[in-house]
Amino acid sequence: MLYLLALILILTGYCAYTDYQNYRIPNAATVPVLLGGLIYQATLGNGINYGLKGLLIGGCIFLIAITTGQIGEGDGKLLMAIGAWTGWTAVVLILWVSFVIGGIWKLTLLARNIKKPLPFGVCIFGGAVVLVLLYILLAR
Repeated sequence: MLYLLALILILTGYCAYTDYQNYRIPNAATVPVLLGGLIYQATLGNGINYGLKGLLIGGCIFLIAITTGQIGEGDGKLLMAIGAWTGWTAVVLILWVSFVIGGIWKLTLLARNIKKPLPFGVCIFGGAVVLVLLYILLAR
């Protein structure tokens, strides 16, 4: 399980970096990982349905958020990739923590009268870090 968590941190860390630098998360980072998550779940994980549920929950949240203009397409694909690997409960936890981080960050920017877009990939990375820390603390 630790290698899975390390993969999630590497993926989200890379996507956070590219999102912060360019406000873009490349498909080359998300799509292969999404497919890999489904293959993992189908062969070694909890079954293809587990990965599909995570992917679909991440995708539904993605569709709702993108239609309201809250996050970009790369953020949504990143959530779908995480869901394919971790299942629906983990992707919901990561997203919830990401929204809290993003809300605090945005309020800080507004308080300082800074008007710039928020690279949500950084917030997703924060959510992934919290997930890993919770796993480490609760697995003891």
